[in-house]
Amino acid sequence: MKIAGSFLFSFLIFFSSCNLQSEKKGIPIIPGISLEGEFVKEDLIASLDTMNAWGLNSISIEIPLWADSNGMPYVHDSLYSFAKMIGPVLLENQIQLSLSLVTRDRELLTGWFHQTLNTDSSQLNVIVDSLLNSLSVVKPERIVFGPDWVKPGKINPSFLTLITHLKENGILVSHFTDVETAEENPLLNVSDEIAVSFNPGIQSQQRQYYQKWNQRLCELSKEKNKPILLARTNLVGDESSVVLMNLPLFWMPDQVVNGLIMNTVSTRICLADSSPYFGMIKNERFRKQLSSYLGKKP
Repeated sequence: MKIAGSFLFSFLIFFSSCNLQSEKKGIPIIPGISLEGEFVKEDLIASLDTMNAWGLNSISIEIPLWADSNGMPYVHDSLYSFAKMIGPVLLENQIQLSLSLVTRDRELLTGWFHQTLNTDSSQLNVIVDSLLNSLSVVKPERIVFGPDWVKPGKINPSFLTLITHLKENGILVSHFTDVETAEENPLLNVSDEIAVSFNPGIQSQQRQYYQKWNQRLCELSKEKNKPILLARTNLVGDESSVVLMNLPLFWMPDQVVNGLIMNTVSTRICLADSSPYFGMIKNERFRKQLSSYLGKKP
């Protein structure tokens, strides 16, 4: 009986390992755009036409925040005008919207975010309300903040009130961090999704990297009873097809992954972008890999 029990245990481990190495189908692919650069309506039309050809019905728009002369966060007025324009277009094309509010402004990140946000979020509340009012006819499916906006410790009640307000209006809200620090996310308990970013690099081409972190995310998801969101996955250059091949691996069969947001770096989605590094128009290996995963050829 001991031999039989040992054999059964080994078989279950082997069977589980095989399941984890199987590709997880059905993760929603959400192409992204960034409004950090100069945006024209033609970029949006090109992106939506390409999404339609690929059968994709959700887009992520990354909104950059900057520091004003007093070190307070603000959004360029042109982005509010863009939000007013994009709402009817997304509604007409039946495209779901995810919003990401981010900053690459080091002054803002090390100043207001790490010092003031923990005590006063009123300026952020104004920005979010203004964006939602500008979008008007379209309600975002989710709003993602980050990365690494807040430090561990007591979070300002007004920021928590903003999160609660958004949730009460049917919007998923999360704060995202790098995958390696997902467990240390100070807003993890109030986030609807465990939102993480995978950054390009040598390690992102190695299968062991995804085996380690995807399995750990499964454990964290079970512990927190929250789905996973791959909130920022910048697929670049020659390694893009390898990353796309590895990302759907090593998930538990019943793991819920709400989306894979890819390439929020340009004013066009990567599939409509011809730039040599982030653009995927001419990257045949990536396009074949995506086509294989989606089971659709544009």
